[in-house]
Amino acid sequence: MQRRYREKKYYCGQYLEVAIYPVYSHPKKRGKRSKPTTEIQQRLNQRHTEGRLRRLLHTNFTPSDLFTTLTFNDASLPASVEDAQRLLQNFLRRLKRKYTRLGLDGKYIYVLEYGQEHNRLHIHLVLTGGITRAELEKLWGLGDTKADALRFEKDGLTALAKYLTKGGESDERPTWKRWSGSRNLEQPTVTQRDGRLSHRKMADLCQNGGDADYLEIQFDGYEMADFSLDTAQDIYGGYYLAATLKKIPTRVDTWSGVGRLPFG
Repeated sequence: MQRRYREKKYYCGQYLEVAIYPVYSHPKKRGKRSKPTTEIQQRLNQRHTEGRLRRLLHTNFTPSDLFTTLTFNDASLPASVEDAQRLLQNFLRRLKRKYTRLGLDGKYIYVLEYGQEHNRLHIHLVLTGGITRAELEKLWGLGDTKADALRFEKDGLTALAKYLTKGGESDERPTWKRWSGSRNLEQPTVTQRDGRLSHRKMADLCQNGGDADYLEIQFDGYEMADFSLDTAQDIYGGYYLAATLKKIPTRVDTWSGVGRLPFG
């Protein structure tokens, strides 16, 4: 059995996600493959969902954009998720027309859910900036509107991606969590190559908790984002490494930290 390491890179705006893992040729004969347990599969699904959303957020949004929560007043409270989706789609059409009048290429990602405390439907949105809270309130018109500039931590919008994908249909509490986005969202640029890192170097990186200096040298122009490093090992002794790096700010960068917008 031959083993080589594949290096997969996701370029997501100011962030670079790197996944390095073994691929095998002519694997040894194995017994019947067993299915992962429901709990393990749920964790894997959650991890994939969170990762895909995080990469889309980093690719499409900056601190000049908005995190918005829309709620329903008693008179407008929808009786079902389907009713809430219909009201949301009407709002998004009005929002799109507003962006067009402003000359903006408006993008959004939304999540519709039931609240933990009062079990009321509400909507979370990540939106292109350039629009005020007062304008959003007028466009929504069905309840309260909260809007704040996106807050980028050391590892970007990782916490927000976790928050927006928390729970799900398998959760015990009544919730409906499935994110969706506008059609004009840009996808991360993905590249991969095999064989650049040896097994010995992978073992050194993973067994010693990773080497930030080495990774920063390998990926010139980027620095570790809060040393976000995850490692594992499979049954054949192969190592897995995942890291998140951030582009080192330069004079021509349009943003490098947390932004704020005035809301009227």
